[in-house]
Amino acid sequence: MRVCDLGTGLTMLHRATKKLREAWSNAREQWDDKTSSDFEQEHLQPLLAQLTLTAAAIHRLNEVVQRAEQACGDDRET
Repeated sequence: MRVCDLGTGLTMLHRATKKLREAWSNAREQWDDKTSSDFEQEHLQPLLAQLTLTAAAIHRLNEVVQRAEQACGDDRET
């Protein structure tokens, strides 16, 4: 039995990030002025950067957890 399933959450995070990027792209088709540019620079870019870092950290942690499970001999079916 798996101790932890970070892969599912990571997949959900990737999908949500993709959906956010698509929604913003659609919004920018109608809202393309200084305010939208400021919003993107002040809010979306930092958020997307943080999401990228978070996803990378979760991926690394998932690898560590998997190696720990293997090292502990927990090779039972999930």
